[in-house]
Amino acid sequence: MKIKKRNKKTYASQLYDKKYYSEFCRTPDDFLKEGVFSGYEFVPNMLAPKKDDRILDIGCGRGEIVKICNNNGAHAIGMDYSQEAVQIASQGGNKYVIRAEATRLPFASESFDKVLLMEVIEHLDSDDGGACLQEIWRVLKRGGYLVLTTPNSWNIIMLFGVRLLNMVGIRIKWMSREDPYHINVLNPIKLWRLLKQHNFRIKLFPKIKYSNKVSLSERIKNSLLFFAKHLRCIAYK
Repeated sequence: MKIKKRNKKTYASQLYDKKYYSEFCRTPDDFLKEGVFSGYEFVPNMLAPKKDDRILDIGCGRGEIVKICNNNGAHAIGMDYSQEAVQIASQGGNKYVIRAEATRLPFASESFDKVLLMEVIEHLDSDDGGACLQEIWRVLKRGGYLVLTTPNSWNIIMLFGVRLLNMVGIRIKWMSREDPYHINVLNPIKLWRLLKQHNFRIKLFPKIKYSNKVSLSERIKNSLLFFAKHLRCIAYK
């Protein structure tokens, strides 16, 4: 399949086909069990879905989180620009899944209490990533918040592991520059600045707090967070 690029780098939705969701993504076994796929069990806790919450999951993929939110009494909507994702998520028992682009959200301003952008922004080029955050700010209610997770380009494995493996002739596509999906992997500083540029108040984020009141062990712990595999944050409007 020949994939045409949109704008500068962001790929057309056809790249995200059934093969992507069955092979490149984590196994759908947990999805079939109505669970959260391994490694992201913390996401529902960060979203804290409760009765009558209006929640938007941008790039919902197979729809695991949408189902969990609705099972907790929230009014959750899943959205993806891949037609395959919409079909898979709908077959998984989700009633409210639509096809739309993250840069043009088809919702009125201040429509949602919470928005989830889980492992999505790294799939968007810098222009589309900024446009997405601008749209999220628009549709969030005052006091609402964004839950965002994304791979960390400062991850120790990414920085050194891939290079070492390449030296011995082992190629791991999903951890290399050949990865066709992760086109804009950010580091903590870039993500922090990007959110600040779009007026978000970041309340939960791995950051270094150097002062005389912070113990050496805490400084080391906070520093190590900068090199974690993934970044997680809650950003308030």
